[in-house]
Amino acid sequence: MDFGTLLSKAQKNGQGSKKEIKYYSTKFEPPKKEQRSKTLSVNIQKFLARKEQEEKQKTNDANKRRDQLLELRSKDKKATRRVNVMLKRTKSANQSVIQDAVDSDNTAITLAGACQPDEDDYGYVSQSASEFYNKMMEKYSKMPDEPKFSLGKKKVSTNL
Repeated sequence: MDFGTLLSKAQKNGQGSKKEIKYYSTKFEPPKKEQRSKTLSVNIQKFLARKEQEEKQKTNDANKRRDQLLELRSKDKKATRRVNVMLKRTKSANQSVIQDAVDSDNTAITLAGACQPDEDDYGYVSQSASEFYNKMMEKYSKMPDEPKFSLGKKKVSTNL
């Protein structure tokens, strides 16, 4: 056998031996993630919008009911008196928190705006006078409230 025939037979053997052998793989690949389109169908969008609108309606109704109850409670003097009596009786009520909840700066009078007691009944107010008055009231509202009288304890003489 010469070298040429040997090479040709080797090529034929190499081509024939490249058959695919079927076998089970011992390596597992992770499961492939399905690509879903992120667009929601029209019906689902309508449903979500309706659900969101219902939730808003429920919160609005709850807020309206709460405001009406608070309004009724503020009008009912007997109920507020009862609440105050119960708070005085109950030792667990934290009085410091109740005092902090009182807003002395934003009362019904101050929220309505400062009223000038000497307003004329004719309806004429000069622009310069009203501007000056508004500046002065703004200046007064910015000033901190300082106690007029000292609330400190009386001094006790230690010399006996």
